[in-house]
Amino acid sequence: MRHRTPTPACTPSPPCGLTLVELLVVLLIMSIMLAIAVPIVRPPVEARAVREGARMLSTALTSARTRAIQTGRPVGVMFQPSDAAGNSCATLHYVQVAAPMS
Repeated sequence: MRHRTPTPACTPSPPCGLTLVELLVVLLIMSIMLAIAVPIVRPPVEARAVREGARMLSTALTSARTRAIQTGRPVGVMFQPSDAAGNSCATLHYVQVAAPMS
């Protein structure tokens, strides 16, 4: 005769998924990490915007200079303020002295 090993009748399997407490702990950890990361990331973004504005201004002034050399007349850059206080500029325009009338 063979000896049989008794098998358990019904072993409970571990539950699948997450409990509400586990989910809340994960959300808490993620929110803490986000609160730490935002102040670290913000200054480089602001610095990049300032560098881009400076690059655009430099390009506009160089282009005005080139146009003045080509035409032989003064050319400038006019800043169109984007707010009533004039603290920021969204549009640059080239201004040129009119050609003398002959």
